[in-house]
Amino acid sequence: MDQQLQQLLPFLSNLQNLDAPLCPSLCADTAQLALSTTFVTRLSTISTSFNLDVSEGVVDLDDLAQYKWLPALRELRIYDWDEHEEYKIDCSETTILPNITALKVEGSAADMSSIESFFRVCPSLLDLDLYSTYVKGPDFKSQLPQLPLTLRSLQLHGLHYGEQPVDSILPSYIHLRSLRLGDGCYSQNIHTSLLQLPLLARVHLGKGEIDPSGFLSLLAGPSRLNSLATIILDFDKGRMGTRIARPSKTDLVVAAEADDLDLNLDDWSLPGEDDDDGFDPEGVKGVFKAAEQSGITIKGSVFGALETLDCWGIELHNRSILSAVRSRDLTYVTKARSIAIENGVSLPSLDMESLDVTRLEIVERNLPGQEWYVLSLKNWE
Repeated sequence: MDQQLQQLLPFLSNLQNLDAPLCPSLCADTAQLALSTTFVTRLSTISTSFNLDVSEGVVDLDDLAQYKWLPALRELRIYDWDEHEEYKIDCSETTILPNITALKVEGSAADMSSIESFFRVCPSLLDLDLYSTYVKGPDFKSQLPQLPLTLRSLQLHGLHYGEQPVDSILPSYIHLRSLRLGDGCYSQNIHTSLLQLPLLARVHLGKGEIDPSGFLSLLAGPSRLNSLATIILDFDKGRMGTRIARPSKTDLVVAAEADDLDLNLDDWSLPGEDDDDGFDPEGVKGVFKAAEQSGITIKGSVFGALETLDCWGIELHNRSILSAVRSRDLTYVTKARSIAIENGVSLPSLDMESLDVTRLEIVERNLPGQEWYVLSLKNWE
């Protein structure tokens, strides 16, 4: 592969991104590469990997030394960074890439101390992205060495839920302008660490739980982060289950439908339920309002979480209505409405005291902008 790549690259003068596994030699003669004024002069990003063969036992980072002769190269991406206890990482003192300002390391060992070698090779780092594919979830807090304090952008995330939050390591990175913390990589009190990062303009949080009242301190009042412009909240959206059939359907038998109802909605899950995270819909809506007043943009799956919660509450209420008609008992309607309203779901008013359980009739109302409906009750004449 090396020889083929070496023959091809001289003809790709406009090449900007190169993905070349196993860190091949770009040029047969590194001295020629150093003297060339035309060799891939626009190449700005290289993605590569290393041969992590346990039988060899050595990972040689000196293969990166050739990259210092590429004038436009600024970003280095290392994938398949998987560690074994028998590996030895070799790197000479002369392998320095001062031109690299952005580094991404991806693999099952992206949260391990072995990445410290890259920090020495790339002393000018400003943007760092560590993505761990470890099956038990990343453990950035206990495994990482001291990160470069000059970072302006930091991303710590993984394919699976993080083992513990990293809040305690954040306050030292006062130059951060952009921060991403993946699923499980932050605590409910993440706002206390973010308040110590005055230059933050962008925050991206994966699945987890925040304290909405504390989070407001980032958005308003004397403690507000004045540079903050964008917040991405990728909270767990939960899971939508089935919806009962419309009572207005001509072939629907209410009694038969009600007999098959799962009143516990076990086919649904609420936001944060699968990961034992809390979700405060009213508090989150308060964050939205404060952000809007401060001109801060909110994005992310948090909107889907609120939608799931609303739909769950409506479905819970709808099933209770069918059950009431079938059983001639309003007890579960009262309970279901209370649960839904406590979770911030808006439901139509219902005068329970005026209802006669022997004369219950279902009222069906379409929801504006949705292919759904909410049920209510009245007495048939």
